[in-house]
Amino acid sequence: MRRLLLFVALVFAVQGIVPESQAQLRRANRALERGNTEEALSLANEMLEEDPDNHRVWNLLARIHGSQASTSPMDEYLMHVEAMIEAYNKVIELRPQEESDIGNRMILFSSQSFNKGIEEFNYAIAVQSDTLNAQSDTLNAQSDTLNAQSDTLRWVQHFRDSAKYFQASTMALPDSAGAYVNWAFALLRAGDELGAAEPMAKALEYGGPDETLYDLLARIYLTKGMEADALPLLEEAVEAYPENANLQDYLLNAYNVSGQNDRALEKYAEAVAD
Repeated sequence: MRRLLLFVALVFAVQGIVPESQAQLRRANRALERGNTEEALSLANEMLEEDPDNHRVWNLLARIHGSQASTSPMDEYLMHVEAMIEAYNKVIELRPQEESDIGNRMILFSSQSFNKGIEEFNYAIAVQSDTLNAQSDTLNAQSDTLNAQSDTLRWVQHFRDSAKYFQASTMALPDSAGAYVNWAFALLRAGDELGAAEPMAKALEYGGPDETLYDLLARIYLTKGMEADALPLLEEAVEAYPENANLQDYLLNAYNVSGQNDRALEKYAEAVAD
């Protein structure tokens, strides 16, 4: 009987029979290689229902979302990036020895996203320049004006897409101060001052004091009625750059608007004494 069992096991090995889960994982990987991300995703989700702690499937899921991020419309891009990063984090949780390899993947992804952001930003500038030139040349032609308005919407969207690439770069490497700065400036060029506030604050958090960023962010806070956010920022800014008269003025204004007249007088007296 033991010989018979051994013989059966050898036959299975020769025939290359593998557990169903491994066969399904292979099918999912092949589907991803063919570019069929929907099939690969469906198979991956089925496997995770059966075995939610399978690090190989989570790794596959991360690669699926990475592939979808590169081919999906921009309004779905960040969703796939977030899903990819969550899946990679799950791999690290289940298999800590993978952390170094996944860290390298995140560095590469962050760099690629950053470069895409630069390309999109530069393209938006080119479209904006052409649009403004066209508007000045054909100001009195109604049809041309409508075309120019359409182009305006186009370059604004390119700036927004650029911002998404820079945001993705920060999602992969959260301490990347330069990506936060570019994300903020892309949104500023798109006309979204309030949206630019968050990445500016992050840039200061990770990159340290920056006179220009303090000035820009303070003005956004003050013009949007966000004195509660402006005050701690400006107190920090004035401490870092005590010679900057604009920052001093912003701080006095923030004190006055928020009803802290005593603090405003105190700061004014300090400025005069200095």
